[in-house]
Amino acid sequence: RDFAVPFPQAAHPEWFQLELLEAKRALLQGLFALLQVDTSVQRAMAMLALVRRELELVDSTQLFDTSMADWARIFSNEGCMKVLLTQQEARVVAKHLRRLMGHPVGFFSHSKAQLVWLPQTGLQSSRR
Repeated sequence: RDFAVPFPQAAHPEWFQLELLEAKRALLQGLFALLQVDTSVQRAMAMLALVRRELELVDSTQLFDTSMADWARIFSNEGCMKVLLTQQEARVVAKHLRRLMGHPVGFFSHSKAQLVWLPQTGLQSSRR
């Protein structure tokens, strides 16, 4: 088993060129595309609704400097009484967010058919 992270840990420079609202919108669009690969459209939309509510609160520093582990805590109901994602859903969302930020804006397509899983490198867009 390979323990290397299959995506960059730092945000791609293109993300910093966007206005904060544009960056959040692009992240949510990419997240929706990635979630559809793993689950149904209905479940992806329900998860996205909860994530959107939490992302609305963050500034650019919080958006780009939050680790995958911290995103998972933020999106799960750990330590709070409000309904959010399950711990597993939160981990999946956190990983996808970091994956999205590590690639150029729009790298992951909105179309489920254009995402391809490669065992050694993770999800790749077939448009490259």
